Amino acid sequence: MFKNLSTLALGFSCPQYEQIELALSCGFEAISLNLVDYTRQVELRGQEGAGRLIQSARIKLGTWQLPVAIDGPDAQFEGDLAQLANRASIAAEIGCPRAVARIAAASDERPMHDNFELHRQRLSRIGRALEPHGVRLGLEFQAAPALRRDKAFEFISTQDALLKLIDTVGSGSVGLVLDVWQLYVSGGMIDDVRKLARDQIVAVQLADAPPDKDPSELANADRLLPGETGAIDSPAVLRHLAEIEYDGPVTPACSLARTSGQRRDAAIRAVGEALQRCWRAADLVTEQPLQSTLSRT
Repeated sequence: MFKNLSTLALGFSCPQYEQIELALSCGFEAISLNLVDYTRQVELRGQEGAGRLIQSARIKLGTWQLPVAIDGPDAQFEGDLAQLANRASIAAEIGCPRAVARIAAASDERPMHDNFELHRQRLSRIGRALEPHGVRLGLEFQAAPALRRDKAFEFISTQDALLKLIDTVGSGSVGLVLDVWQLYVSGGMIDDVRKLARDQIVAVQLADAPPDKDPSELANADRLLPGETGAIDSPAVLRHLAEIEYDGPVTPACSLARTSGQRRDAAIRAVGEALQRCWRAADLVTEQPLQSTLSRT
């Protein structure tokens, strides 16, 4: 596994060259790719020209956001899907075979059963589009209750529910984004991480949480630096990932609210240092038993 920088996961976007500079100077081995922008560059300059900066930096590529409105109107979904195979081919050629997407936690339009069936059918089609190019899609659920509170119909907000959806899709090209913060907020335990096999996990996201707040009250602003409080035991997660020989990206997905006022490079350096501390605390060479919950206490 390797340390991946996604500025979108930290709440901002920036040009590719800046993201590469931040990654190289702050201890990351990889960056996430803006595939829509990169595809435009390929159309203008060819694959060699578009990828020159990435190749010269000798940096890995972690993930890209799936440019498909999974639960959007039919016309939008069909238009997005029509472009997906070409984009997946471009991503695979540059060495970035992992896409990620979030599943909405609730809906105003569709009851649970109808929404589940819509997602099953559409994700099956997405999987078929990705499979010839060796690209896998990781799905992330959203656990914060506030995202469901004012909606007519609840949908998927736990790992078990998301795994059920993935199983019904029936495609090896569709798997899970293991986001330990979402798991913690939904009431999950480290046993929920431990039962995952390597092939189920497409990508991993780390963040910590304030220990003095009930998980059900947490919002995205409460996504703290990995290892900041120990409410979520990221080193234990990393040890399990090493045990199952997970070889994909590990991305900090935290709020930069506590670093407000700092220069962007200083804020990213703090994130990189926090991730590195988790790496060291995991003591990946030495096997240690996982704890029974996501909390260290």
